[in-house]
Amino acid sequence: MKERNTSLFITTLFAQPFYTWQLYIYFFLIIIKKKKTTVFQSSVVFKQLDGNVTLMIILASLRKIINGINNRYRVRVYKVSISHSAELNGIVYFSCNKGNSIRIGENTIINSGKLYNQIGGDVRCVIRTVDDGKIIIGNNVGISNSAIVSREKIIIEDNVMIGGACKIYDNDFHSLDYSQRVMKPDIHVKKKRILICEGAFIGAHSIILKGVRVGKYSVIGAGSVVTKDVPDGEIWAGNPAVFIRKVDG
Repeated sequence: MKERNTSLFITTLFAQPFYTWQLYIYFFLIIIKKKKTTVFQSSVVFKQLDGNVTLMIILASLRKIINGINNRYRVRVYKVSISHSAELNGIVYFSCNKGNSIRIGENTIINSGKLYNQIGGDVRCVIRTVDDGKIIIGNNVGISNSAIVSREKIIIEDNVMIGGACKIYDNDFHSLDYSQRVMKPDIHVKKKRILICEGAFIGAHSIILKGVRVGKYSVIGAGSVVTKDVPDGEIWAGNPAVFIRKVDG
């Protein structure tokens, strides 16, 4: 465990200075561009701009390589079962106590980072199992900057879309009773399986709580808190989420 934590620290440390230097270089280019504009002819300025674009493309390529190294390392360390056709954009923060407790299907796209999700909200994607928890993500699923944490089991079926900054928790994290909550460890945490059925769409900033089933092709409105089952083909929204209407078609 100590070696794994040390390796993760080194890997993360390796990635961070790149972003810092990228920022420095970006501001340096802006300063140079302004100075060049006042001194040289327009043709020289255009050459300078072309050079800036080329450099930014190179930096973007380096960022992609570094992110890929980070992701491959985390997948290997935590023994994540992931399809070769799945796409991880940015650094996805996998974490688990037991190997093979996270599975990701074919053609699934997971965006993690402010550069990969333009709607705002959280700036990374966390997929984590605790104790005996399991997370099973199907095929053709899209997830952006969301947190999925399981102590029991979370199943996300095929063709599900999960918007930016969503939270999917199959447990309470802490006991509700004070006397139990202050115990170390807190062993009375309630947990219950979550199932998000095929073709469901979870709107940005929504929270799916323990024991919930979101039905086939159903839609959860942005910013909703879902505390009970949503039948197939319905739109629910609000806090707590309530029935709005049937999905058209």
